[in-house]
Amino acid sequence: MGRRSGFAVPSVTNHSLCLDERGFTLVEILVAISILLVGLLGVVTMSDVSNRTTVSSNSRLGATTLMRRVIETSRALPFRSIKSATLVTDLQNQSPDLKTVAPGRWEVQRDGYVYELDASACRVDDDSDGYGPHDSADPAFCSDSTSTGTADDEPGDYKRVTVTATWTTNGKTRTMRQVTLALPGGTGDAPAVTDVHPTNPMATAGQPLLVTTQPTPSQITLSATTTNKPGSVSWLIDGTPSETCPPATTTCTGSANSWSFTWQLPAPTIDTTPSSPNLNKCVAPRRLLFATVVWPETSAIVVTPISPISRTEIATMISTSVKPRSSRHRG
Repeated sequence: MGRRSGFAVPSVTNHSLCLDERGFTLVEILVAISILLVGLLGVVTMSDVSNRTTVSSNSRLGATTLMRRVIETSRALPFRSIKSATLVTDLQNQSPDLKTVAPGRWEVQRDGYVYELDASACRVDDDSDGYGPHDSADPAFCSDSTSTGTADDEPGDYKRVTVTATWTTNGKTRTMRQVTLALPGGTGDAPAVTDVHPTNPMATAGQPLLVTTQPTPSQITLSATTTNKPGSVSWLIDGTPSETCPPATTTCTGSANSWSFTWQLPAPTIDTTPSSPNLNKCVAPRRLLFATVVWPETSAIVVTPISPISRTEIATMISTSVKPRSSRHRG
């Protein structure tokens, strides 16, 4: 080593340039692994978020499809049968695929998800035809339809059906709601006779009324129950109108869904032919009695026969019931 100006200057040799690199390789590996782990963790996180988003989206899609199914089913129900007390049962009966899988609550499985459903209905009094009095019948009027008046005698202009679905995904409870309007219309919502029975004389429940002797007075009083408050009710004998009310008469009265008719019976015809198998038996009258109801808004006519009145053994037979919502039924 030489000296210059009092300072020691190290001598430079090739051996001194060979620095000791032991341990640098391990550090580089650790750094590389750390960078790789950061990248992998990012990818895993992105994948997890993507999976959660896919699960959430699929569950929402399933809920939307299921609720649309319920909504379409509610539109298929007759307007007058949409009631909060029976709506859930009616929906399940109308569409068997909506049957519950759990007792005590309405649960439906779709694509691996379990949805708890609920449905309710309420009536809406539209102001386009004025407001009317609100009663407490089922379904009740909606909370945002509270205005009343006297201009509308049928204030339940349409019904609002609300369907709610609740389910759990990714550890969180989700809820979705859809609302639809049910409008009156169709054959099932036209006026119809749902019950006819004689009230004087009366028959045994579930049995026809047999009149084998001429009653005094020679008449039978019948009571009819209708739906949807028809504008008028006509009673026909052998296809010929006998009475139409209103206006009320001494033999035809009623309003809303309750009507009555007094049928004046003709004198019976007795078979007196000696060689006849019906000797001394009643062979007439042979008549068919009908009730016709008319809907004032559309003038649609629904004819419901009350009963055939013909027997060789009896003078008169009157059936005690008529099939509900039948457009043409012979008792």
